[in-house]
Amino acid sequence: MRTRSRSAAANTYAGTTTISGGTLIVSAPSATLGSGNVTVQGATVGTSLVIQSGVANAITDSALLSLAGGGTVDVADQGYATLETAISEIVGSLVLGGVPQTDGLTYGSTSSGAVVQSDEYFAGTGTVSVGLPGDFNGDGSVDAGDYLGWRKSQSTFGGSAGYDLWRANFGTTSAGSGSSGSLSGRTAVPEPGAMILGLVGGAALTMLRSRGVSYLVRCPRIR
Repeated sequence: MRTRSRSAAANTYAGTTTISGGTLIVSAPSATLGSGNVTVQGATVGTSLVIQSGVANAITDSALLSLAGGGTVDVADQGYATLETAISEIVGSLVLGGVPQTDGLTYGSTSSGAVVQSDEYFAGTGTVSVGLPGDFNGDGSVDAGDYLGWRKSQSTFGGSAGYDLWRANFGTTSAGSGSSGSLSGRTAVPEPGAMILGLVGGAALTMLRSRGVSYLVRCPRIR
């Protein structure tokens, strides 16, 4: 039998939330799953978490979200989360099928706009991100350091989609709790070539000036 329970108000408990059977639905705008980690186990068909449209921040931003998956391959039938329209959760860490996921990326089903898409672990059009979207080094700010990390290992950080995510969120910083309320304003994105030249040139000038040397610094070609 498939059971369904509903969270329609803010919870104050500090423990973890483990869904081992049936479906837990988070529905009211202020509804939360407390302040602990959230685990959706995959031993039973239909075991799932549903976060309905309009919920502001169901999972605390520092929590671990673990989705076990299981059942039919590439089908959200157990151990999964349904993220409805306009849901954009932020979590501290994400584990899918026992595998920790990368900081700064967004995750969701193939119906979502997430960088990493999986119908094994997600349903619906909403997304969840590990930390701020585009914050690949996890320091709470989407800045040039994240671009350099992406450039060094593009496949790790979502390839071109990861770059677009970083660019769209450049200048965002953490400013408290809440999936949308935790984001401060964004700033204009510098061109990648100019940004790297500035970083490299600035570091070189600092080094040369500290040594009292003055000569031409040659920067690498930017692709």
